[in-house]
Amino acid sequence: MFSSLYLPLLSVHATTASMPELQHKIRHAQFLEAAATGERRRFGPETSLALPQTEADALCVYADIHTALANHEDAEELYRRHQRALGFDKKAVRFASFRNNAWKSLFQSRLASAFAGFRRMLDDKTLTSAQRIEMTVGAAVTLLAAGDAGSAEQLLATLDPEDIAPNTELILEALQADVSVQHYLRYSQRITNHTYWHPAAHDSWRTMGQLDTLMRKLDRDSDFEAIPVLRDRLAYLRALLMLSEGDDYAVPSVLRHLGWAEREGMSDYEVAVRLEIALAAIAGNLTDIADMMLTACRHRYQSEPTHGRWILDYFFCSARLAEQHGKLELTVRMLRDYAGTALEFARRDSTIAALASTIVPRPAEGAGDDISVCLPAKYRRAYRYLIVQLRDPGLSVRRVAEHIGVTERALQAAFKAHLGMSPSEVIRVRRMERIREELTDTHHSASANILETAAKWGVRNRSTLLNSYRKRFDEAPSETVERAA
Repeated sequence: MFSSLYLPLLSVHATTASMPELQHKIRHAQFLEAAATGERRRFGPETSLALPQTEADALCVYADIHTALANHEDAEELYRRHQRALGFDKKAVRFASFRNNAWKSLFQSRLASAFAGFRRMLDDKTLTSAQRIEMTVGAAVTLLAAGDAGSAEQLLATLDPEDIAPNTELILEALQADVSVQHYLRYSQRITNHTYWHPAAHDSWRTMGQLDTLMRKLDRDSDFEAIPVLRDRLAYLRALLMLSEGDDYAVPSVLRHLGWAEREGMSDYEVAVRLEIALAAIAGNLTDIADMMLTACRHRYQSEPTHGRWILDYFFCSARLAEQHGKLELTVRMLRDYAGTALEFARRDSTIAALASTIVPRPAEGAGDDISVCLPAKYRRAYRYLIVQLRDPGLSVRRVAEHIGVTERALQAAFKAHLGMSPSEVIRVRRMERIREELTDTHHSASANILETAAKWGVRNRSTLLNSYRKRFDEAPSETVERAA
């Protein structure tokens, strides 16, 4: 599964243990060597005594690596040792127990159990920021595996930017792009009837043009050079989109990524990549490429007694490919297998929707704000901080720059280059928009003072309000109130 990349990355960046060698290997996509590093690291014979926190955390990181490599027995043993190493710290043991079992359940395709574990821990008000981020990511990728990409993206959007470290922010940005591409491949106009994937979010989903813009922007973001495994994943996702448009120049790029997965022994990730390539190739009418991918998946399907969620994509792709080849009998058989399996998975996952409704917010009308997507990662943090602080009359360009650790000049240049506006202009425009929203709100009191409303959004000077408001909306605030009355 594609989340095999994200678990080790989140884990090694959140650990309290100092593990520079391991972090380097995971960032540089050397998962087998990372696992070997764990074998060489000496934890000593297992005892009933608790280990130092850093040593216990290291055990968890190595367990996560083995989970990503689908070495489930090794992972199980390391998770057990991790929980034992925590000793009598009941709070730590409880979190580790839920956390480890939830990730194990996800990678073993027991989605209802996985989501219940992540959901339960998100109720815990004592979680650290890093723990809350990890549990939110776990719940989101579980929703995606259950076919609900819309809820997955909405849940990721609930994370507070103030709690996210820069490296973790890059991981989350790549994951959100991944969610969008995964959904597009399975619910584009060229791929119809993939009914396991929830269609409700389709109307608000990104178009190919928007996805291409997003992937190009991430591709230019130099911050991803520090985490090559994410940079390569994003390049692969962009190639998938090209492939889905029938561009066979993308074939070498996707095959290169597949070759890396094979060399690293990431069997679950490898089959996920093959099926992603097959879906994109079918959408782009590149049947030879799809055939090549499905042949290897077919061998795995025939040799394994049980299968993960990937089997749905396998049945679907096989049916669509058989249809393109004019093999009616095979098409019907594959569609029948697909429908039966989808119904069985839906039955198993029936509790997820009810649990998800308690933590996934409904998107508010007009809540979308895509301006930050034009900015590099570091400066998106500045934009989000700016939006959160709009009510503060003391908000300044200097404060925003200090918040992300850059000079005012650098902040000005980045906003001008990517948004066409200075940070001061963005602050002014966004404040005017918030003031207008309140003035046109049907619940807004007719007796409410316009200046009081403006002051709530950090604007206390009458002339500043009038000039900025008229420049933005070509009318005075009082005219807006009169029209709304």
